[in-house]
Amino acid sequence: ARIERGSEEIEPDADISLEVNDVVEIVGTQQNAEAAAKTLGRFEPDNNEANIAIYTGGILLGLLIGSIHLETAVIDFKIGSATGLLVAGVALGWLRHIGPYPTHVPMAARRFVRDLGILLFIGETGINAGHQLHLGMEVAPLVPILGAGAIMTATVLLSLVLATKCLKLGALGAWGAVCGGMTSSAALHTLRRTADTNEVTISYAASYAVASVIATIAGQWIVVLM
Repeated sequence: ARIERGSEEIEPDADISLEVNDVVEIVGTQQNAEAAAKTLGRFEPDNNEANIAIYTGGILLGLLIGSIHLETAVIDFKIGSATGLLVAGVALGWLRHIGPYPTHVPMAARRFVRDLGILLFIGETGINAGHQLHLGMEVAPLVPILGAGAIMTATVLLSLVLATKCLKLGALGAWGAVCGGMTSSAALHTLRRTADTNEVTISYAASYAVASVIATIAGQWIVVLM
């Protein structure tokens, strides 16, 4: 009745040739459907179903890969959780199935975990920031701290003005570029949800790449100068 090839839906006719990884929707009796599935490949799971064991197992595998620490006389290298999770996700996506169990994770489950991770990240960041602010106020006067905050806020506002007035970017492009310059994925997520569009990711990606390099180099120079 229907053929799915990636994100494309194809109306079947006599001239269509099936390719590897095509998803075919068939109509018929249970016996005929099972016979067709054996001939064509296998049944695909409902896109709204997620195997929680595969999902959590993949996360655990990624964390284990990320904990690998290589230390020799020449190098001291750790893969890291982000890279480990990426490797595990690519591997599970390539396998598609582990025995009879599919590795497919529907969009709703991915969105839930993503939102939960961002909320936990923001919560942890806020708690740590509040503690550090309290310690800073004990060793430094209040006025310099407020002055530093005002300078940071003015920098963001000045960046928005330059982006809109000098570079002639629209509101979404300007905010995306500022979020990228801050290398803040949480800010990008909030902006995407508020604007209900992915347009902001274009300017975010461009400025994020530059800001990441500058931040890395600047950190090294600050350590050297201090």
